[in-house]
Amino acid sequence: LQEWTDLQSNSTVAVRHYRLELAPEKFKPGQMVSIRAVAWDRRRVTDWGENLQPQEAVSSWRVIRLVDPEAKAQTALEQIDSLRGAIWKLLDQQLRARAAIQRIVLPQTDLAQRKTLAGKVRQEQIAIQKATQSLAESITQTQLEERAAIKRVLSKLALGEMLAAVEYCDAMTRAETAEDFTAPVAELAPTQDK
Repeated sequence: LQEWTDLQSNSTVAVRHYRLELAPEKFKPGQMVSIRAVAWDRRRVTDWGENLQPQEAVSSWRVIRLVDPEAKAQTALEQIDSLRGAIWKLLDQQLRARAAIQRIVLPQTDLAQRKTLAGKVRQEQIAIQKATQSLAESITQTQLEERAAIKRVLSKLALGEMLAAVEYCDAMTRAETAEDFTAPVAELAPTQDK
């Protein structure tokens, strides 16, 4: 397909790029194309009874499956919709945990109820943190700027504010009096809003 002969004679390494254009009328989506590289030098030594021919190096075969651009775009849209749905689910869980925290500090909530609510919120915060970290790890194709940004933000939340939220819940589960809930709830609420 392509041959390069403009290599420097004193160089031991050469890098060449080639864009393979496939005719759409010959190649259809779903087909497989196999490609490899072959390189050889210009050595020809026939002096002094030697018969040395050019040396040749061959790469392994690379198999490329052709993809329909529309199908690729549709798959990308489905992945984005799935990601959006997962983020909305996390937001919904976080809002529920936020509402439960507000019930803890109500004057009519006794100490036993506060501890029970704190334990439930702690479990919810742990689940939210783990789900966020898992979602961040599941994001692929980070060479796309928006996906890399989403992954970065989710990872930062999961390893920062969400771990802090679990720690505030831990402090609430260790509370001995109703007043011991005031400081952790005051610190937790802004953390949950992020």
